Amino acid sequence: MLTRLTQDWPAARCTGWDYLVGMDALLSGFGVARRRDFSPRGECRERLEMRRVDQRDADLRLLEALCQAWPQSLRAASGQYHVTQRSFRQQCPDWLAHEIGQLAPGRINGETNVGRRALRIAAEAEQWRKAGWRSLRAKTLLKMITPFNEH
Repeated sequence: MLTRLTQDWPAARCTGWDYLVGMDALLSGFGVARRRDFSPRGECRERLEMRRVDQRDADLRLLEALCQAWPQSLRAASGQYHVTQRSFRQQCPDWLAHEIGQLAPGRINGETNVGRRALRIAAEAEQWRKAGWRSLRAKTLLKMITPFNEH
């Protein structure tokens, strides 16, 4: 039977099970920071304990670096590897979910298509010289660059 004893770990105060689940979620979320290696059959990475020694070592070093100055290290690494809230697809324990909530939300798939569609509409208005095409184009371009200027 698994005991639910709360302990102090390098990145959190929680049960051992919640800590292991959180470490697994961190490895999953930081998949972009890890070397990608796919099997010939198209399968993704194996569980940590079934991987080659050098791959396990790389993953454990990543976890160690993340836990060193927690949670600042998470924020710094997420900026370096462009990891956002959307990078963490699996359920996370509370101690990790709180810190993930502090990261940038990430882009929703298809979000860029809205900007392209708006540009296409502005281009068509310009092509047919519809009334107000210049202001429509200017507003569209401003809307597209505004999210980048807010950082």
